[in-house]
This record gives sequence, structure tokens and C-alpha cells, in this order.
Amino acid sequence: MADIPLEKYDGTGMSGKPGAWVMALSPDEKTLLVPGAGRGNIVRINTITHQKEDFPAGDARGVVSAMGFRPKNGEIIFADSQGISRIRAEDQQASIMTQWCSRSVYSVEGISPDGQYLALVSYGLQGYVILLNINAGQIIGVYPASYVNHLRFSADGRKIFVMLAKNGLIQLDRESSLDPQAIIRHPQYGDVACIPEP
Repeated sequence: MADIPLEKYDGTGMSGKPGAWVMALSPDEKTLLVPGAGRGNIVRINTITHQKEDFPAGDARGVVSAMGFRPKNGEIIFADSQGISRIRAEDQQASIMTQWCSRSVYSVEGISPDGQYLALVSYGLQGYVILLNINAGQIIGVYPASYVNHLRFSADGRKIFVMLAKNGLIQLDRESSLDPQAIIRHPQYGDVACIPEP
């Protein structure tokens, strides 16, 4: 066990939460991603050498709120203030996949282990966990959950474990959703995400 001095590598970003809550570990456990101290930075650290690695596509478009790896192709998926982006393994270039339409009504809380799904938590509507298909940029699930503190996906991404501020831990099944259209059409909510114009 050894300490990795994140401050030395500019990896001290808080992403709006106390402590470095947002981080991602690669499937081979050799690369750690953390938010940089500067707004919009992503810092990549080699867990073996504890050295910062070159990361030309490290700049996000605002505060990074979730990060994750796609094991099948080595892509990195991250959500920031503007939307969801991916960094391709072959050229390390970032490109936007989905942009937010109404960012002020929810917070991004997690990415599934396979990098296919993103979980959001709404600020209003009595409290909901919202499941977004990253590739399609579409809501595929809505689940009631008020006062969410943290959430994590199961290894297969089919279940979401949610820590609530008032009622402890609950488990959500991806297949047991409310009608997403009923939530999307809410007059005070609007669309969660939309595909950017080509």
C-alpha cells in the first residue's frame, strides 16, 4: 500500500462534492482517472509508477461529474457540465456524444461498469433516479428515490444500489421502471438529454 500524492499531479478536483468522489480505475487497474484541480481537467495516473501520464484530451467542458472505462474498446466515458463525451483509445481525442438540454434539474451520479448507461438523480419531481442509454442519448428507466446520497451499479449493470439520506440502502432493478415518457413530459422538468445537431 502506498500513497499517491494527487496534489503533485494537479489531481485535486472536487467536482462539486467534498473530497475526490469522482474517479475511475481501468479494468487492468493500471490507470486511475481523477478530476484535475483546474476546471475541466482530467488527470491520468499510472497506479504502478504513481506518475502522471500524458493525456492530450484531458480537458472537459466544465466540472467532471462522472467517469468510466469501456472494457471492450478501451474508451473513456465522462460526463461534465455540457454533456457526455468519450475519449477514443486509438487517438486519445475527446468527442461529444450527448449534450444536456436541461442541466439544472439533476446531477450525474454514476456510469455502469460496461460504460453503456449513466445514472442521474433529479433535484425535483419528488426525487428520481434516471437511467440514460449513453449511445442512444435516451432515457430508458425512471425509478422513485428521494434524497439520494450515492449510487453504484452492479457488476452486470442490471441493478443500481442507492444510498438514501433518510431510508438507508435500496436496490433498483433496471427492468422495473416507471414510464419514462411521463417524467420527460413533466412541465417543470423537460428533456434530460438530447443528441447534438450534426
